[in-house]
Amino acid sequence: MTEAMAVGAAAAEIAVLCLAVFAVLRSQERTDAEAAACALVLPLMFLSGLFQLAFLLGRPSAAIPFEIGAVLLGLKAIFQHRATLRHAAAAMVHGVRAHRFASFFIAAAAAYLFFQAVALPAGLGSWNDLASMAFLESRRTFFPADLLGNARLLDPLAESLNGPILFHLLLRAGTDRGLGLLGFMAYLAIGFATYALARRYAWPPTAFTTALVVLSFPRLVVQASGPGVELLAAASALLCLMSLYRLLERPNGGDLILAGLFLLFSISGGQMSFAFPVVLAALAVVLLYRRHGGRIWWGVLAEQRGRLLAAAAAAAVFSQLWRVLARGIESQELIAGGMAPNTGGLAGALANLIRYGLESIHLTLPLEHAGRWLFGFSPMGALESLYGWLAAPLLGQVGAVAPFQIRWLPDGSLAWFGPFGFLLLLPAVAYALWRGPRRIKAIALALAVYGYLVTLVPAWQPGNARHFTFFFVCGGFFIAFFLPPWRLTTMGKHVLQGLSLALIVYAGLLNTASPAVGYAGWMAAVYGPDEVIAAQSLLLRTRQGFWHRLGEDRWHSEEGKRLFGDDRLLRLPELIGPGRPVGVCFSRPERLYPLLLRRPKLQIIPVSGETSPAKIRAQGIEYLLYLDTLPDRSVIGPGLRQLWRPADGKALPGALFFLPREGHVHAWAGVYCEPARIPRQKISNPISRVGFRKFFRSSMIFLLSSQSTIPQNSDQRMSASATGFRSMKQPSSIPSWKKVVIMPRAFWESALISSISSVERFLRVSLD
Repeated sequence: MTEAMAVGAAAAEIAVLCLAVFAVLRSQERTDAEAAACALVLPLMFLSGLFQLAFLLGRPSAAIPFEIGAVLLGLKAIFQHRATLRHAAAAMVHGVRAHRFASFFIAAAAAYLFFQAVALPAGLGSWNDLASMAFLESRRTFFPADLLGNARLLDPLAESLNGPILFHLLLRAGTDRGLGLLGFMAYLAIGFATYALARRYAWPPTAFTTALVVLSFPRLVVQASGPGVELLAAASALLCLMSLYRLLERPNGGDLILAGLFLLFSISGGQMSFAFPVVLAALAVVLLYRRHGGRIWWGVLAEQRGRLLAAAAAAAVFSQLWRVLARGIESQELIAGGMAPNTGGLAGALANLIRYGLESIHLTLPLEHAGRWLFGFSPMGALESLYGWLAAPLLGQVGAVAPFQIRWLPDGSLAWFGPFGFLLLLPAVAYALWRGPRRIKAIALALAVYGYLVTLVPAWQPGNARHFTFFFVCGGFFIAFFLPPWRLTTMGKHVLQGLSLALIVYAGLLNTASPAVGYAGWMAAVYGPDEVIAAQSLLLRTRQGFWHRLGEDRWHSEEGKRLFGDDRLLRLPELIGPGRPVGVCFSRPERLYPLLLRRPKLQIIPVSGETSPAKIRAQGIEYLLYLDTLPDRSVIGPGLRQLWRPADGKALPGALFFLPREGHVHAWAGVYCEPARIPRQKISNPISRVGFRKFFRSSMIFLLSSQSTIPQNSDQRMSASATGFRSMKQPSSIPSWKKVVIMPRAFWESALISSISSVERFLRVSLD
């Protein structure tokens, strides 16, 4: 019920802001498509800037009054421009009547994607992006005193925050259900902006077909119901191009400010997030200067002094320069953070160009299955063989960090842009470079430069299609220039529209993050044992549809079982007391995300694997959790008690330890039940001969008896030695004289134990 209220409140807030912005922009001589595209992104930009400022101040809740004020102003704007909204509704009805068949299927697909966006939590593929923001929710500021941080795995400042900070809209309510609204809004904005730009080169039917073709790109469809950071950045860049076209047609201060803000807001994410905005900024300067000169823009900005001041503050936030100032020179490395660089130079770039060219022939999974079933021929295998014949003998693995593979999957990370991306968009960009007028030729040249950077800078690996989202989204309207009316008949338009709708249905229903139907057997028949599928558990995720998960509160626990191989996400919070500080060592942030989101009462502190228990205790941490790794024998010392370790050998490694305070000793029972303290037996006179004899005898019994009780299993032996303690036998098999363990006092403990060790070594040598 709480999740439903949070999602409903967020959706209502966004709807009011979008409707108000649309009404205002539509009254300012913008077309319906232009106003709709801007109205879908500008409210998200407002919330992004507001949230970043709130976290910079260390007061996330300070954003709520401003959100309430914005909603009230939005309601006022809606009331004032209600006549404009009525005219827009009439125009929409007219458009639906002009394209009745396509409009029906578009409405059905949009309703399905919207339902997925609001009804489902974020899928496993989005946990990596969500982890740092979920951790930020617990810290409530960008700048905590975190001396035990686990490198940059959970550092919110490790990537640009323009898009990810929007997760705060729902994470602050303790849920990630409904975050797909962000991707859905970006998806619709791409469609409206593509139509608005295509109208510059084609009549409405061709522009409508072009927009539908772009919306059918499988990569865009599968991300339309997710958090959509990648789509939001691409949509912002496309809106910058749309504002640039308006500036070239008529210089004005409003579009100049919007173009700058859209440009900066497109800096979102980690890999190559700055490359396309830099290329786009250079393109904008050249086009505006050559078209209108330089002096006119100073006068235009002088007329917008009030707006310019507010825009400057927003630009300072969206530019992410404050991250550089906060982290110094170190943050400069974050431009390529998480991206394997291409070390092959121009040879690697050439090899990558061939790889990406073959990957872009994305004929989709049904055609691959049909080819195998009907003709015994694999189109995907033929393309891989072509690469092996054409490029592998000459270039080998240069420029790549993984063996070259082609995977036609409706997956958010592996999907490409469908057959139309290769058959229509790439020829359209080439045709614009050859025959296009100056304006579209300059944009095509900028896209080509960006494509060259993508082949040159990062090394090839599965999932690099994310770098090309800017290219295919911002070049989508080129199809309208490539297909003028005399080349595209009415029948051809209907065929393209029908195929585009089929692609939307295919990618939406078989999206691996939330498939509508189970098709694991079909995909296994196509791929068989595949390391890419095994690594991402795609077969498990596509076994059942998402319908049975709609009402489950244990979504993250079920996904966690697939991730870890056991039910540790359910067991660990039961072993840890509520409100207790927990130090966590982990290798991948997405594995920590369910604990961060579903267990807000736990004080989770990332800890580096090299941090000693003494430093951990100094921070007040009582539990030490190795979530997906094994403890280092050289780091873990005595005094730690193991509470949990995976029972299934096939599951990921891990361990949970209790760190007793100095002076306390905890019992070890093999399997944790409850922290039990053993009262120390007081030695009446430890300096006397009798007291020392008692201590010596009991300590020797403990050391000698425990040496024969170390587990024989290699993993258990390693765990026992790494924790610095010895596992005792069950009480039923241990004689009563071995149960008494007397530990020395702290101030002479180390000296006596070293003496006992020396005597023990002497006795062993003598006996041998």
